[in-house]
Amino acid sequence: DGVAGNLKVATVAGMAAPVTRVLDGDGLNGHNDGDVGTHTSMAVDLNGKYAVTYQDNTANALRYLSTSDFLGGQSFVVDSGRGSPPGIHLLGGGASLGFGPDGTAYVVYQEQTTLDLKLGQREPDGTWTVVDPFMDATPAAYGFYTDISVVGTTAYVVSVKPELGPTNELANKPGLLIQDVPMP
Repeated sequence: DGVAGNLKVATVAGMAAPVTRVLDGDGLNGHNDGDVGTHTSMAVDLNGKYAVTYQDNTANALRYLSTSDFLGGQSFVVDSGRGSPPGIHLLGGGASLGFGPDGTAYVVYQEQTTLDLKLGQREPDGTWTVVDPFMDATPAAYGFYTDISVVGTTAYVVSVKPELGPTNELANKPGLLIQDVPMP
């Protein structure tokens, strides 16, 4: 919802008119006013629950919401936006959510402040571990138009990787990064 800054879902039963509900914002999950719900990605877990990742621009965080019926749900912080170098980082752009064969949720997304590509893994206790498995010696801008597919114990991550010029400006040479990341 670009007007009120809420994360909304629309459901349609048969030929009926769509019914919209607020999943976050509008007083839910501690967000009365603000800007939540951009760069969304939705997937269905092995138990049939819906999962959504989205930017919480009010707190500069990436969030994960799990719900069985879109009438409510539990929201977790994937990444709080407090990184290195110190300060608040903008993140969550281009988020893409996927599930492994054991039901573990994975999300790949851009850390827009440093132009890094991050991978988050949901732990059994609901917390998230975030890694940066895409660091290499080549200066580049990562995380544009990401996608993830988990097959067995490997996550396949796709992202557009523009090259940086000699003074770290974007060179007009986009490439496609396909990275396989072994899962623990």
